[in-house]
Amino acid sequence: MFSYIMLGTNDPQASYKFYAPLMRVLGHPLDGRSEKGAAWGTFKDNHTTGLCVGRSEERRVGKECRS
Repeated sequence: MFSYIMLGTNDPQASYKFYAPLMRVLGHPLDGRSEKGAAWGTFKDNHTTGLCVGRSEERRVGKECRS
């Protein structure tokens, strides 16, 4: 069982533009947003469901995928 999913990105702004309309249609409210990423869903007590999109801390992952 997953309670939330974290997706890493090198471009948080582009990811937000892609996922915001999708999550709105699916009925998941925006929980928070910063220059590092965004989160949609419900994050309260033990009732956590959501999607988080944020800057990948491990920069080499993106480079390895392109090589």
